[in-house]
Amino acid sequence: MLSTKRPLEGNDDGNDGNDGNDEGSATKKHKNNDLEVMQATLVGLLKSADDHQEQARIAVVDLAYDIEEQLKEVQQHGRDLDTKICISESECNTANEYLDRARNSTTVQMLKNAAKISDEHFGSVFVEDNRKIAKGLSELETLKHGLEDKRDCLKEERSSTLQNIDNLKRDLALAEKRVACITNLTEFGEELSEIKEGVSVNLTETA
Repeated sequence: MLSTKRPLEGNDDGNDGNDGNDEGSATKKHKNNDLEVMQATLVGLLKSADDHQEQARIAVVDLAYDIEEQLKEVQQHGRDLDTKICISESECNTANEYLDRARNSTTVQMLKNAAKISDEHFGSVFVEDNRKIAKGLSELETLKHGLEDKRDCLKEERSSTLQNIDNLKRDLALAEKRVACITNLTEFGEELSEIKEGVSVNLTETA
């Protein structure tokens, strides 16, 4: 028995059923030049921004390192000053001790008494001894004052150095916060807010 149906050789409109695939393939092959240019531009801008973040991070890390090295040097200078002040204090005490010992010696008292006596044989000798000892005492006192001035200058320098140390410690703490802030710019939420608290970052200075 013959079939009354026509064999299917294709659709009536002449299409073979692959139009959907052809359209999808054509869509994939088609590129909008404006979109591609914009995409490439955005990719470049994003990379540039990432590069700027890295440059900023390196800059603030270097700054923190420099401050830390300065702090170490100033702290060492402070320790050296402490040693010098200790030595200077000891020298001042020794000068005072020598001066008091000489002034209160029985010899000086003897010469004071001898000055009240007129003696043709020894009077001139006592006078000369008294003059020489008085000169020596005066020179020792001058030396003592010089040592005290040196000690006072060292103490003033130490006070200034301690202030400098405090300032550098503060600067280092801020620099370390800046490092954390720049490094964690990709973080979100409260974590970054806590890092940024109290830190003012000028990206144009570090870029």
